[in-house]
Amino acid sequence: AITDWLDGYLARKRNLVSVLGKLLDPLADKLIVTATLVIAAELGRIPGWFVVLLLSRELSIQALRAIASSEGLSIDVVSSGKFKTAFQLIGLVALLLHERFYIDFLFAGRVIVDFNALGFWLLALAMVFSLASAGQYFGKFLGAIAKR
Repeated sequence: AITDWLDGYLARKRNLVSVLGKLLDPLADKLIVTATLVIAAELGRIPGWFVVLLLSRELSIQALRAIASSEGLSIDVVSSGKFKTAFQLIGLVALLLHERFYIDFLFAGRVIVDFNALGFWLLALAMVFSLASAGQYFGKFLGAIAKR
């Protein structure tokens, strides 16, 4: 996520933004997230239906954006989609850590952090934002079509 942000920042700052980059950057992000979700499901860290639901949303939004683009419409990114991405990425990192860790805090003492449970609940929160943003995208699309 940090290198992805840095790549985008440098491309904008140096005026190197390209159509190919605009296509490949989100595609690479989706492929990494998809692979990680499928592996997490295969390892039993998240249920398969959860992965199917998240990926169905992603495919639906990509199809919607493609249709909008073919109609000469642009659908801006919605804030709930950004929250979805943030919770999804942090949740996936937690799932990769997977184990329970003991963390000593200065004032709270020793705390057990179950990264697998944390990852699941962060992905559940990402699912809420995912469905909300899908509704927003479809609403924006239908609104743009109605204005024509």
